Amino acid sequence: MSFCILQVLSHEPPTEDIEKQNYIDSFLEIKGISSKYINTYLDDFAVPAFRYSIKNNGTETITELWVRVFFLDKNGNPFFDEDYLSISEYSDMKLLKPNYTFRMETGTYMTVKEIDPKEWSGEIKIEILTNKLKFEQ
Repeated sequence: MSFCILQVLSHEPPTEDIEKQNYIDSFLEIKGISSKYINTYLDDFAVPAFRYSIKNNGTETITELWVRVFFLDKNGNPFFDEDYLSISEYSDMKLLKPNYTFRMETGTYMTVKEIDPKEWSGEIKIEILTNKLKFEQ
């Protein structure tokens, strides 16, 4: 009598911050960054605005992803930052699957009114927040 035992290998997505940071560094690509002043239909003055995209070059499906946007002064130093939710069950894009890209709708921008136009160089820096990154289990 012989027995055949099949062992199913389970996959564990990154859960620790260091594993998540490694995934960010290795597989998530922030691109298409654009920042400028725009006039919105709500305002009769120009407000700071930006747009970006994120490509998932890895093998994991992302269920929640936050970015922190840093507004830079003329010396390239941040003077204001704000967090934005890109991927979640409450966002337009619910999942960021492997090889997929989060893109903002053409012609749309995120805006912020709290910064002093005299301080802002027109440049931004975007980071993905490790502690708010979640993967499909």
